[in-house]
Parts: sequence; structure tokens; C-alpha cells
Amino acid sequence: MASDASAVKIVNNMQEYKAAADVKSKLVVAYHTAKWCGPCQRIWPENLAAKYGDKVSFLKVDVDEADDVAASNSIRAVPTFILLKDGGKVEELVGASSAALVASIDKHVK
Repeated sequence: MASDASAVKIVNNMQEYKAAADVKSKLVVAYHTAKWCGPCQRIWPENLAAKYGDKVSFLKVDVDEADDVAASNSIRAVPTFILLKDGGKVEELVGASSAALVASIDKHVK
């Protein structure tokens, strides 16, 4: 699995997604995005990754490149954030509201 300079892991296929999402010790936020999506560029979770540190793991899924992951998660719009805890989905947010995303993360982080 490749990753950029931040704490956000780039997921390229379903195998990588399953491995990265099955974390028992912390919240996982899967950020479904696309290069052509303007609102997606404004809500890049890099700063949130720095804010939450090791309490939250962030995954970036490009829906055009990892279309198997997008199909499996029934992604219909981008950006979509899927919050996972203990390997299971606990919440899904659609849209580029950083305030809503922070509120959801805070609700699930101990």
C-alpha cells in the first residue's frame, strides 16, 4: 500500500482497503474522492490526520482508480466519508462539510 507524505494512506484496491480498514484499536475514516471533484479538493483530510494523530487512521480512496472499493461501498457521490470502528461501518457522510466530519469523528473517538 502506498502512502503520501502525510498520515493519510492511499488505497488502490479492495485488498488494500480491507487490510487498512480492519483496525481494532482506532477509528478509520475512508475518504472517497476523485481528482476531478472540486469540493473534494477543499476538504482534504491531511490537517485532520495531524490533529487526531494515532487516534484515527485516514484512508484515501480515488473512486476512479479503486472502482472495486467504490462499488463495494456503494459510493454514489464524492466526497463520501465512511467511518469504521472494529472493522464495521459506524457512520457515512456525503459532502464537503469539514464541520460535520469533525463532529462525526469526535463522536466516535474516545
